[in-house]
Amino acid sequence: MNRESMTARDAALIILRLTVGATFIIHGYPKLFPSGTAGFAGFLQNLGFPAPAIFAWIVSLVEFGGGIAMIFGLLVRYVGALMTIEMLVTSTKVKMAHGVGFIGSRGGGMGTGFPSPGHRVGARVARRRLVLC
Repeated sequence: MNRESMTARDAALIILRLTVGATFIIHGYPKLFPSGTAGFAGFLQNLGFPAPAIFAWIVSLVEFGGGIAMIFGLLVRYVGALMTIEMLVTSTKVKMAHGVGFIGSRGGGMGTGFPSPGHRVGARVARRRLVLC
């Protein structure tokens, strides 16, 4: 492999790392700082998660702390794996449980039978985490 292609690959991975990290910081910050994890724990309790307070802290720290670690390039493989697990749980427990799947959905985007673009985000984010691992 020539040196030029490695530089392009490295640049692409840095850009991916920065965007993934920023995305997770943006989503993790409101779960931690305005009022703590209590509101998010209530949301998880309504979804039927066991020990919602513990899961609220775990998810909040994975998103906010993991986003910071991803931006700085710290423990990228481990953080990416944790983020992938979180996105898979989110996609299956939240999205698919409410009739929004990866390949089709009830009441999908604009009557096409396919999920609307916003509902496919969980799958896309999980795939991006795997690229970084």
